[in-house]
Amino acid sequence: KVDIRKVSLELMRPWVTKRITELLGVEDEIVVDYCITLLQEGLEGKELDPRRIQINLQGFMARKAPIFMDELWALLLSAQDHPAGIPQQFIDDKKNEMKRKQEEAERLKEELAARKAGKLPAAPVPLAPDPPPEEEKKKAPPPPKPKASPHHLQPTIEVR
Repeated sequence: KVDIRKVSLELMRPWVTKRITELLGVEDEIVVDYCITLLQEGLEGKELDPRRIQINLQGFMARKAPIFMDELWALLLSAQDHPAGIPQQFIDDKKNEMKRKQEEAERLKEELAARKAGKLPAAPVPLAPDPPPEEEKKKAPPPPKPKASPHHLQPTIEVR
């Protein structure tokens, strides 16, 4: 049983949007809004019923609705147990992202220090792309001929 009043729907919306887009293959704001509206019914005192939500989404998501609801429900259960209404998975994902960024920053810092110390060559400067080889130039079709002006193509009409 989920008490949606304990869940931060503002933080859930981006996940709902992303996951529906992944499952459907296109971003569908109507389905996202409908899903959020179904969740907001819990704010009005109605008990959230995952089966009813899944049935309502089934018309839009077909066989992917159960997958979506399983994932969504697990996140909602986790979020209601957190004081800020945030699913633990979101917190873990953010920690991992911050750790990856910190590791990347450390790696770049070490590389820069090594370059300054002369242990690594300077970073290569991006160059303009190489011109095509002569063989490709020969295979390329000739440039189009300039078209004649439309005035030259129209017949002259004599008025009597």
